Amino acid sequence: MANKEVTEARVKNVMRDIPPEAMKNGPKHRKTLKETFTGMKTLLGQFSDKTEIKKMYHRRKEAHVRNTKKKLTLIIVSIVLFVILSTVLFLFII
Repeated sequence: MANKEVTEARVKNVMRDIPPEAMKNGPKHRKTLKETFTGMKTLLGQFSDKTEIKKMYHRRKEAHVRNTKKKLTLIIVSIVLFVILSTVLFLFII
């Protein structure tokens, strides 16, 4: 899928290339042109919507990764403490 800048450039090129006679040829041509530009505006709007959705998913993923790192750190610390305490107790028993 094309990026937003390329799509905007295409819209501008199409607008520049429309001959003035096309708007005078009747309602059918005007309707076709209107639908074309409405579709292009919708496409540009969807790009910005997708960008917001991607940002939201990225934030969620970052939060999930942060939480997972915290949990793993706690697990590792508890294992290390268990090993150290077990060794100290074992040495005192012997």
